[in-house]
Amino acid sequence: MTRKSNNRLQRDGVPVPKMRAPKLRLWDEVENLRIEATRVLGNSSLVTPILRSEDMVKAAAEQGKLGDLRSAAKLLAEDTTKFSERLKEIATQHEGRKGPDRGVDDMMKAIAVGEQYRDFIMSYNQVVLPTIKEITDIAEGATEQIVQDMQAAEAVPEAEEASA
Repeated sequence: MTRKSNNRLQRDGVPVPKMRAPKLRLWDEVENLRIEATRVLGNSSLVTPILRSEDMVKAAAEQGKLGDLRSAAKLLAEDTTKFSERLKEIATQHEGRKGPDRGVDDMMKAIAVGEQYRDFIMSYNQVVLPTIKEITDIAEGATEQIVQDMQAAEAVPEAEEASA
């Protein structure tokens, strides 16, 4: 049996329930985007232990990469500061707003702020992530150097014991 259309049901005198679109909670979604953008911004702090490690810095210097490491760290700090300020600017545009939108103008504002967060995240990924990758690549090479140095240091006492 096929279902009758709403128009046919109305003609036949059958009451048709009115369907309402669900109320969108756009400002809650914008807040979720803010939280995600804040999480993304925090990715730059993941390389802080690398930059503070004396062994890493020493190994990078031995490989002639200390200048690269310093310039990447400086660039990362500058970019992170700029992106942090931009994130605060976006967040002030929806401060105190929660729940569903309050009409078409409010909905358009929520969409515009959401697009700013999307652009923020995309820009961050294009600008900051390559710098983070550069730092981790230098650290990877430095780690290999540290491991080689440790293996060489362990081999020296073993060679002395064997000759004694």
